[in-house]
Amino acid sequence: MSRFSRGVDRLLEASVVASFSRIGIACRSRVDHWTPPVIPPETEVLLTGATSGIGRAAALELARRGAVVIGVGRSPSRARDLELELRRHHPRSQGRVIVSDVSNLDDVASLVAQLDSEPAPTVLLHNAGAITPELTHTAQGVEITFAAQVVGPHLLTTLLARRWSEERPGRVVAMTSGGLYTRPFDLSALLEPPTPYSGVATYARVKRAQLVWVEALHDLKGLTSAAVHPGWTATAGLRESLPRFSTVMTPLLRSASQGAADLVWLSGCPDIVETPGALWLDRRVRPTHRLSRTRTDAERDRSVLLTYLHQTISPYLADD
Repeated sequence: MSRFSRGVDRLLEASVVASFSRIGIACRSRVDHWTPPVIPPETEVLLTGATSGIGRAAALELARRGAVVIGVGRSPSRARDLELELRRHHPRSQGRVIVSDVSNLDDVASLVAQLDSEPAPTVLLHNAGAITPELTHTAQGVEITFAAQVVGPHLLTTLLARRWSEERPGRVVAMTSGGLYTRPFDLSALLEPPTPYSGVATYARVKRAQLVWVEALHDLKGLTSAAVHPGWTATAGLRESLPRFSTVMTPLLRSASQGAADLVWLSGCPDIVETPGALWLDRRVRPTHRLSRTRTDAERDRSVLLTYLHQTISPYLADD
């Protein structure tokens, strides 16, 4: 990385808007001379939230680069459409899509059971998640945003990790959001969201918790982990949850393919092993805090969150 490229990156970071918008990825990809992502042939990738937006773009790009993509999505019709597209344009990828709701722990256990008779995917991409306007709980009694982006992913990762080892390690990447920069870790607010309920505030708290979880994962043997920020990306979720922001920023928003770029790159990039638990944007590790008020005791946060998660998923770990 040259002094010039570091200088450009610092200027982009300082402006915020340029960094997170399509300007950031356009500049960085040029000054850093990005090369195409390299995915080892026939790498098995399990990708949640695969049927729309960033997830769909990632699924198609991974398949184009030779990965065996197993997509996961809630909508049967969207799952069918993606599977047809994978088979039509990338027949050698052997891709398929499974209908499952990652926020429902019963669904997660069933999903993993469907994979038991085949080699376990060694790349797990957690992309599922959305902002919910009203307070909603899952069948297990967990707020649905927290369930979809932390609790369900933890169960999915834990069950798959049983089949990973230091000889055949797993790679876990979670899609995060800039909202995490606005909130400290607060488990109590996730378990009992403040009233009146705010879907945007809850989403931000969940994304902070998700990053704490990713940082905690790197302590486990047989896997490495990372979080990735997609930048400000034009998706249906953004339009629905932040319509004013989406409208004003439309000319500067990244495309779904640009939002998926780091997710695809990290699926095969060796750098993830050297910086476990890191947060990435545009192929560089980024700070996890930008405001002093969001800083808390990181070690305590990881311990508190992992204790809660283990207790919550323990009924699904019959062999433990």
